[in-house]
Amino acid sequence: AGPFGEAAEPRQLLITGASFGMWLALQRLGTGPLISRLFGARVWASRTAEERRRCGISVTSFVFSSCLVTAAAFATLLPSAGVAADPIYGRCGFLQACFAVVVGFFMWNIFAENEHSWAGWPNFVHHVCCLIAYVMVQFPFSPRIGSALMLFEASTPALCTFNTLRTLGLEGS
Repeated sequence: AGPFGEAAEPRQLLITGASFGMWLALQRLGTGPLISRLFGARVWASRTAEERRRCGISVTSFVFSSCLVTAAAFATLLPSAGVAADPIYGRCGFLQACFAVVVGFFMWNIFAENEHSWAGWPNFVHHVCCLIAYVMVQFPFSPRIGSALMLFEASTPALCTFNTLRTLGLEGS
């Protein structure tokens, strides 16, 4: 299977690429309408391009982490037959797809945060380490470790909500 195992298979690469595109589309096309609907068009229109970009990253990360933690909880509490039989090397197509989505997300996150200006080493190192970890859990397949890693995103929705409210000037609300 090569050094990247299932992570390099066409299905996984397709899911990873589609994931990158989906997060980019959400950031660029979905954030403005969502923020305008939640907080009013005037609040969104009053933001600078940089503030809109930061809100886009936060909203996209909120959606990603909310979905990811839900999937991880589902996979942990109700493991597939393959994972229940062998928690270390058991196979689960659902988790494999989740891991490919996560790789696509962190590829997008690296791109989105550094597209216009350098976001700094801490963010970059975090995103690269996460990307590598989710490639690694695909081969050898490690469903329990991957599910546990996904649960670490549980604090992200609160952080993203705070960052969005602060960027919109609503942190006291």
